[in-house]
Amino acid sequence: MTKHLVFVEVKAQKQFKKVPKRDQKRIIEVLNTLEKEGLSARLDIKKLRGYQRHFRIRLGDYRLRFEFSADQTIVVYSISQREKAYE
Repeated sequence: MTKHLVFVEVKAQKQFKKVPKRDQKRIIEVLNTLEKEGLSARLDIKKLRGYQRHFRIRLGDYRLRFEFSADQTIVVYSISQREKAYE
């Protein structure tokens, strides 16, 4: 299995700190899965329309938005509630 590099931008780190603890654990599990498996079928991943390499992961009421580059790097740039995720 190919291991991917996962970076969480500072903005997303600040958003993560505001998430309830029970949801933080689930987010960490998803980030670990992204690191190990990349765009895994086990995760609810959809490509964002209008972008070439931007995706979102649905995780309950939260959305993780990230960019996947060709060099196996994943950059998470947003962790927010569904209502605010696409503003």
